[in-house]
Amino acid sequence: MAEANVAISDLSECDREPIHIPGAIQPHGYLFILNAADHTVISVSQNTADALELLAADMIGRDVTDFLATTTAEKLNDVIGARDRVAPIRARLRRGSRTEGLDGFVRVDDGLVLLELEASASAELALNLFRQTQSAIEHIRQCGSTERACKTLAIEVRRLSGFDRVMVYQFDPDWNGVVIAEDKSEDVESYEGHAFPASDIPAQARALYTRNATRVIPNARYTPSPLEPTANPLTGRAFDLSDVALRSVSPIHLEYLANMGVAASMSVSIIRDNKLWALVACHHSSPRLVPRAVLQACDLLAQTVAGCLDAQTRALTLAIAEVMRRLESDPVAPTEPAPYFRELEAIAPTLMSLTGAQGMAICNRETVWAAGKRPSDDQMRALAEWLSQSGCERVTTDHLPELYSAAAEFRATASGIAAVKLDGRWLIFFRAEWFHTLKWAGQPEKSALPDGGQINPRKSFATWLQTVRGRSSPWDATHVFAADEAQKLILRMVVADQIHSLSSALSDANHALSAVAISLSASTSQPDKIFVVDDDYFVREEICSLLQDFGWDVEPFSSCEDFLAAHKVGPNTCLVLDIHFPGMGGLELLRHMVEVADSTPVIVVSGSSGINEAVRSMKKGALDFIEKPVRRDQLVASVKRALVLSRQSNEISAARDAALAHLKGLTTRQKQIMAQVLAGHPSKNIAADLGISQRTVENHRAAIMNRTGASSLPALTQLVMSTRWTPDR
Repeated sequence: MAEANVAISDLSECDREPIHIPGAIQPHGYLFILNAADHTVISVSQNTADALELLAADMIGRDVTDFLATTTAEKLNDVIGARDRVAPIRARLRRGSRTEGLDGFVRVDDGLVLLELEASASAELALNLFRQTQSAIEHIRQCGSTERACKTLAIEVRRLSGFDRVMVYQFDPDWNGVVIAEDKSEDVESYEGHAFPASDIPAQARALYTRNATRVIPNARYTPSPLEPTANPLTGRAFDLSDVALRSVSPIHLEYLANMGVAASMSVSIIRDNKLWALVACHHSSPRLVPRAVLQACDLLAQTVAGCLDAQTRALTLAIAEVMRRLESDPVAPTEPAPYFRELEAIAPTLMSLTGAQGMAICNRETVWAAGKRPSDDQMRALAEWLSQSGCERVTTDHLPELYSAAAEFRATASGIAAVKLDGRWLIFFRAEWFHTLKWAGQPEKSALPDGGQINPRKSFATWLQTVRGRSSPWDATHVFAADEAQKLILRMVVADQIHSLSSALSDANHALSAVAISLSASTSQPDKIFVVDDDYFVREEICSLLQDFGWDVEPFSSCEDFLAAHKVGPNTCLVLDIHFPGMGGLELLRHMVEVADSTPVIVVSGSSGINEAVRSMKKGALDFIEKPVRRDQLVASVKRALVLSRQSNEISAARDAALAHLKGLTTRQKQIMAQVLAGHPSKNIAADLGISQRTVENHRAAIMNRTGASSLPALTQLVMSTRWTPDR
């Protein structure tokens, strides 16, 4: 047990290594840190002073133009001050024997200018690089799957960069990485299909990979060039080099590379949904200097892959939504006392296919309905009770037995679940155990020296096999989306069932009493209203006629401007909108409605077919997309959903107003503390910053949670986001 505690402590120390403030840079470039106000030197890397044949101390306080000149007609101070500049600054050193041209890259942060200088790329390289990059982008765009796109990316990055081995290293939900694609020279060991533990890339390193997409180490055996001075004399704090490409590397990581036999490396991040999805990791057996232009080209290829994969995901999401719509528009005729269960039996295979599940259930501690491969009824009741006690609205996991020990008894059928709340019950999709052998690149652990001081990275990367039990295949975003859509569909089926039952009961009641009740309802409820905006008279009239035949109140408009002039946000409404108009377009109107917080559900109808048009409208906030010519059943089903959403939106709006009133009632001190809590600061830091005790901070936090009714910090964050409230209001 003591050894286990030491290991955990060591790994946490590794996670806290301050890699963003190394106080030094790699020596293949130069770094000036300037005062943003007057461009005088605050700090400089030692190798810069050496190249200028000066003492670093003699450079401090002097204007950067004393040491650096542009090689173009531009003035150095002018180009440094141009914050929106994308192209590098062409420059040279004014002194010393180094006369080659340099490319300068500027970052402005916290009153400082971080000016990096590297050897300039030749014009010939730039021209060839442009052509190669264009060709590579076309190859990537032709890939129809994640596997092909990542394999092509590895091939093209290696072609551009010349590294011995290029891997695409995808992160799992626990931040372990798996090499899903690789391209390499024949004499280099392959890591394709191998896994690497999360501890190989600790949390603070992943944060930097997310913040800065590229990183290069031309020589992993370099001697760092220290900054002179290492701390900002104006603040006393170490210089934050998070955004400096030349930033010196963690000694632990350099030892890690040496243990792999790697002398040079390059990495490019693949970011999806603002999250680090994968790394393109490049290794070379000898030192290799990569021009910044090549690095940027590889970054563009990684972004292209991310864009293609995102487009595939959106297309699949739309396809799932379309299948759900068809399931709703073509229901099974009710023939049983509980008709929605009857419908569920018919559509369950489709729902399981869309979610990648082998079984599903709707259950609570009293009742169970299930289909496919699943645990016993008693086990599902107990699972539903455990889910209810979790306090979560959704639970998605591929390792249920680790979270819920009783699941070990039924791991064969339910090692993974995607569960969402459903009107007092739980809708649960089950995934069977994925019994497999995982190939690790070396035993996945780090070791500490016997004296308890330093963390050492793994020294062996030989294949280490691990038999995996109690886990299912992981749930991806489209499967989770499908589970959410299934929840909405089933809720609508439940509501329809309840309406059917209520209608049957009313038909047996006194005829006169029914008439009075209906009359009273009509006099007190607000009727549904649909707005139709289309500049084509015949199309507009056709849509209006279809909707009026169904009994809805319809108001037509021939332009977006006319609609805006007459429209007032209200309950029980929706908008049927064309996209293309001579003046304000439909997408522009959608954007305006989002900006003014108009919650009216919008159904886009357009003659322009294709996924791009649908995606554009959905991204702007449309609820649905229907291609012209409009089908009656599709339009009616979509309008029904929109009206349900409109009613729900009114209820949510009322709840949001109540939450906002609670937030506005916070004291000034509570607002100060809440701002820092939402920013992720711990109580100890908040107390130090505000000059109060940690106990006082905890008391205020408890008061905030009690006043807002939030049960957890995530719940509080969601509440604040939903109201768009900020602590300074």
